[in-house]
Amino acid sequence: MIAGLLAMFIKGILVVGGFQNLNSALIKGGRHTLTRFDYGVLGRVSPLARIFGGFVGTLVTDGTSQLSIQRFQSCSTTSQARRASCVTMVTGSMISVALTAIGLVCYALYESCDPIESGEIETIDQLIPYTALILFQGIPGITGLYFAAIASAALSTVSSTINSTAINVVEDFLCSFWNRLRKCQSLKVTLGKISVAILGFMSMALAIVTSYSSSNIFQLTYTITAITLGPSTGLFIMGLFIPKTNAKGATLAFVISVAFGVFMFVGHEFFKDTYQDVILPTYTHGCLYDNVTEVTNATASIELFTSSSQGPEHSTIQNLYNLNFNMHALILLVGSVIIGYPLSLVTGPADPAMCDPKLFVPIVDNKRLPASVRTFFRFGVPEQDEWDNRSPQIFTIILEDKM
Repeated sequence: MIAGLLAMFIKGILVVGGFQNLNSALIKGGRHTLTRFDYGVLGRVSPLARIFGGFVGTLVTDGTSQLSIQRFQSCSTTSQARRASCVTMVTGSMISVALTAIGLVCYALYESCDPIESGEIETIDQLIPYTALILFQGIPGITGLYFAAIASAALSTVSSTINSTAINVVEDFLCSFWNRLRKCQSLKVTLGKISVAILGFMSMALAIVTSYSSSNIFQLTYTITAITLGPSTGLFIMGLFIPKTNAKGATLAFVISVAFGVFMFVGHEFFKDTYQDVILPTYTHGCLYDNVTEVTNATASIELFTSSSQGPEHSTIQNLYNLNFNMHALILLVGSVIIGYPLSLVTGPADPAMCDPKLFVPIVDNKRLPASVRTFFRFGVPEQDEWDNRSPQIFTIILEDKM
């Protein structure tokens, strides 16, 4: 996939005429928005929201999702899992940079002839395939190889996701309600295959439904995954750092956060105002040319459009609908923690003395710190040595008292 993206970027730079022409096109079109932080977190364009949302999004997808956890568990040692995580971060960063660079090249290619406005394509999601056809049309076989690289990468991710989700359904749901299933491996395999088939059909149905959405596929995917992965990451944070969190509080927090996420998603998709979106102009005055190179070399004499309209005043609910989609996962993550901890205290907090130290991560822990400071930040969770030296009868007595 990286090779395919790199080939597309190099070919695009050659067609545009070099990095100098690319930079000139970006300056004329006002596309140098990376360091502009005056957009806030409302509207479509928000570097600030992208930074914070991107951090949480990476934490969610690469740290606590079922797909990532299953891959970490396949590693034989912790150090091996860490190395795999580092490789993932490097390759993921390379793909992100390559996609951003291709996006800049695409703008320079269609600077004076926007393919959507001219009717060449219908949605922004078709821009990359359309550009690949244009760039590689004179090189036999390259277009097919490019689409094969993209398709293989997509199929790999989809198959891994469906497989991990099917395992999650069988092990965490079906086996929980049907204890006899744990002893019958053949039945578990059969149910796993059925789950894969059902999830596959659901994925295809979802792909068909999303094709009718007004949002682009990146925005839609990020918003939908934030509904579940944001609250689930909150569960991980409460479990790792807050030992008094109990099952009731965590479950209620998860349900409330998911419901609020659905509320934000529906409002963002159907009731969002667009006046706060910074819509940079696109042009079609160069569409009379047939050759791509001539189109990109055409000069634009149209002034950069800026709107002086401030738009109507809105309520807090409407501003919530207008919130940048990158912020959804962050809000749901923080919200689940803020809701889950008080609910745990109200419903009966868990006993930190009964928490396994292997499942607890102190916020502050350094052997150079005083013992009193380290003890304070353990919040009552015993040290590993103390936990190992405890007599099994102690746990039996404590459990009997709770029952």
